[in-house]
Amino acid sequence: MGRASSTALDVKADEWTLRGEALPGRPDFERMVMHARDVGAAGVDAIDFVQVPEKRPAVHGLGGVSRKAGCASCASHYYSYTRLRTSGTLTFDGVPMRVDGISWMDHEFGSGELEANQAGWDWFSVQLDDGRELMLYLLRQKDGSVTPESSGSLVERDGSVRHLQRDDFSIRATGSWRSPHTGGVYPSGWRVSVPKAGVGVTLTPVLADQELGGSAVNVSYWEGAVDVRSADGRAPLGVGYVELTGYAGAISL
Repeated sequence: MGRASSTALDVKADEWTLRGEALPGRPDFERMVMHARDVGAAGVDAIDFVQVPEKRPAVHGLGGVSRKAGCASCASHYYSYTRLRTSGTLTFDGVPMRVDGISWMDHEFGSGELEANQAGWDWFSVQLDDGRELMLYLLRQKDGSVTPESSGSLVERDGSVRHLQRDDFSIRATGSWRSPHTGGVYPSGWRVSVPKAGVGVTLTPVLADQELGGSAVNVSYWEGAVDVRSADGRAPLGVGYVELTGYAGAISL
């Protein structure tokens, strides 16, 4: 059973719930209370988290519109809570573990339309230790080129958002990984540079195999955690998350 409020953050799907609660002294913010539970063969798996925004939502794109290609309807409305102070309990196979850290929440909605010559995308989120965040995406063409409308955002310490056009940043893969599950060959490891913001980092997967295959929409994803370090790979500078599609067969939306 499920439900959703049309006036507040309050959604439920079976034993998965997410609701917003007012924060005393911060009328423009609310904390998010998240619960999910499933009973597996080895025991209960569950999350019980409270997430408190440290910044207002970051609205991506220009004028609230995030372009995905040249056609008029190839776009979305897209915002993120890029720094959520998170605490609570993660239960795995019936064993509870305390969790404290930072999270990232995306909400994107629109036509979902891509052009026929697009094969997939590479999406990056980076939470830098200096208090800034990066969201970058490259939409790939079937001929191997990158869609010119690919873009990103730099979220400053005060929460202000700087739109990044394709020429404002560079992303270069430093290695690859072949999936034993789907046969897809994914990039694995990246150098990311945003010269105007003084950002130059390396991203390294925490685990090589973070592929999710055979999803309900028949799209295989590689998505998971990456370490964020200095350009030479020595100094830790933050944490990140990467999502890759179209490497185990072109997507179709």
